[in-house]
Amino acid sequence: MHIIIMRHGAATFLGADRILTPEGIDEAHSTALKLTSVYDINRIVTSPKTRAFDTAKIVLEHIHNDVPFEELKDLTPSGNASAVIDYIMAISHADDTVLLVSHIPQVENLACELLKNSNFPPFVTASALIVKIEHDKAHLVSFLSPSSEIIYT
Repeated sequence: MHIIIMRHGAATFLGADRILTPEGIDEAHSTALKLTSVYDINRIVTSPKTRAFDTAKIVLEHIHNDVPFEELKDLTPSGNASAVIDYIMAISHADDTVLLVSHIPQVENLACELLKNSNFPPFVTASALIVKIEHDKAHLVSFLSPSSEIIYT
C-alpha cells in the first residue's frame, strides 16, 4: 500500500477557513500531475477545511477513474494523526494508494506517525510525501513539491 500525505496549496491569509489563492490552485495542479503520472490513487481522504478540500478536488480532476472521496475531521490541524492512520489501515488493502490532504502541523504528525524516526523535508504548500507500507513497515519513497522531487528508494 502507498499512503500519500499532501499539504494543501497556498491559501489566503485571513480567516479560519481560508481559500486557495491562484498560486495555490496552480501548485495543486502541478503536484497532482506528478502524482497521477506515477501513482494510481484509488481513495482520497481530505480535511473538511476549504483549502484542503479544494486541493483534494484538484487532484481528483487528474484521476481518470471514479474513486472514493471523503472528508475526515481528524485531518484538520488539531486532529488525531494516530486515529487517521488506524482508520486508513482498517479500510485499505495491500494494493491501495490513498491520498490524505491536510494541513501543517497534521501532515508532519501523520508522517511522524508512519515513519517514526525518519527525516523528511519541510512540507511546503502543495507538497506530498509518499510512503510505502509493506509487511507492516513504512518506508519513505519520495517527496514532491510543485517545483521539485526527492527520491529516497
